Amino acid sequence: MIKNATSHPILGRACERLNSKQMKQKSIYFIVVLLSITTIASVSATSVSTLPIKGIESDHQGIIAWNVQGSKVGHAIPAPYNAFGNSYAYYYYFATRDKGTFDANAVTGMHGTGVLSGFPKLDSALTANSKTISDINIRMESCNLGNDTKGADWDLVAGVESRKYTGGTYAILLNSDTLLTGAMPQLQLTINYNATNTPYDDQTSGITDYSMPVISATNGVENQVANAFMSDLAGRKIRLNFTSIQPAGQTEYLSGNIFGGFFEIQQGQIETETAIATTQVQVENQNWMHLFPSLVQNELHIQFQKNIIANKISIVNTEGKTLIDKAIMSSESIILPVGTLKSGLYFCLITDNNGQVFTQRFIKE
Repeated sequence: MIKNATSHPILGRACERLNSKQMKQKSIYFIVVLLSITTIASVSATSVSTLPIKGIESDHQGIIAWNVQGSKVGHAIPAPYNAFGNSYAYYYYFATRDKGTFDANAVTGMHGTGVLSGFPKLDSALTANSKTISDINIRMESCNLGNDTKGADWDLVAGVESRKYTGGTYAILLNSDTLLTGAMPQLQLTINYNATNTPYDDQTSGITDYSMPVISATNGVENQVANAFMSDLAGRKIRLNFTSIQPAGQTEYLSGNIFGGFFEIQQGQIETETAIATTQVQVENQNWMHLFPSLVQNELHIQFQKNIIANKISIVNTEGKTLIDKAIMSSESIILPVGTLKSGLYFCLITDNNGQVFTQRFIKE
């Protein structure tokens, strides 16, 4: 895509004759015309990139969840799941174990473990600096249950409690040096109480919404690793997915008016959104598909050629999210309502009856 139409050898001379307002309008038009000539002939959804993590109590890592007596105390565990009178085993605040002064020996909450998947540049940057995935650490500042209102901040359905923690921040570190930071997105914690007469078979997991981190590194090595991480993301957002948080027999914490417990992150990962992997092929769009108008407002017109029989149409944004996914059956043309899409660049993916996928970019005005 041309970032500056005036730098193009053909478009530049045309733009010189326009005033600033006209140039902006015409530049967008020329970009769309150019995009209609260069197409992407094959498209597929990439796998989610993952960075496995865990936080084990023996390493002074994991989660601290707590209440403050006389201030913020989470709701009682609903009967009959509050075994042994332990009504507040799950708490109002939630953070990694290195938060504040809870554990003087804790320097982080979780660390990378296992094998990176879909982070080739990060892997290379770590290796080049004699680091491994285990040098990647994750920290979470405290989030909380908000108003702690049943139905809004938490709920219980058939022995499974769901909780929504909000607020706080997170950081991805190289050992103790910050690489990336971001506002902590909503964390949904799920607690399956299982048997009613014991807390030791409770199963807990959690997953955050997606967010885009920013680079906060301050020196050469950290900058190199942070930039490699962001380059691998390629505009995709990330989330924390804790598939196993171990509450059974957790170590209790009590100091002054603060009481809570330490929990292990036994299994989890940093994971990305999916993205669209493309192979660039120089072909004429009119050989198989034509999109119009040049600037789309409410309706995207798609005209098929070259005997294509389309059976599905998808609209995907630049972050890899599928916003429209519709079954069709057409060999000539369709009109797709896109008025609800925000202004910006999108991909139109057409799947034919042979399973082949074609794509073309368009701009929603």
